[in-house]
Amino acid sequence: MSAEAISQKLDTQLAALAAGEPRLKLAAQALTQLFKLRADEVAIFSLDQKREMVGFLWPPKLKATGNLPLSSNTALVARTIRDGKAFVNNSFGSLSHATIFETVKIDKDQPEAPQRIQKIMSIPLLRDGEKVGAIQLSRKGTDGPSAGPDFGKNELALLADLAKVIARYV
Repeated sequence: MSAEAISQKLDTQLAALAAGEPRLKLAAQALTQLFKLRADEVAIFSLDQKREMVGFLWPPKLKATGNLPLSSNTALVARTIRDGKAFVNNSFGSLSHATIFETVKIDKDQPEAPQRIQKIMSIPLLRDGEKVGAIQLSRKGTDGPSAGPDFGKNELALLADLAKVIARYV
């Protein structure tokens, strides 16, 4: 199935659901399946423009963990939104970054030992040209090879198409 067909299908499915968590859950499930990720490897963020803060929309368990300032120099999600650019880093685990959110157990299928983000794609969510949040897809493991395959240009292009759709519904 082409990226366009996948995006159209997701758009139709999201439009049929009530706003809020049902749409976020479907978007996260679609990203999990398409990119062959675990539930704890998909994050959707919102931007509070007035407060200049970034917070989790998905997974729901992380919504109450607090917000990050948009001015943060150590949070990739803040940089993604601020710069309005997508990032891919397949050696993210070797970089210094905040790891507090990586230790929160999201579901029962998640490994007991905390897994660190080794590889990541981060893309802004834009609605009518306005920054509204970001999506981050990661691959976690004890090291790069254990986390799975690298993210590539094709995956980033697909995520960019899907982010356009998801931005209309968050």
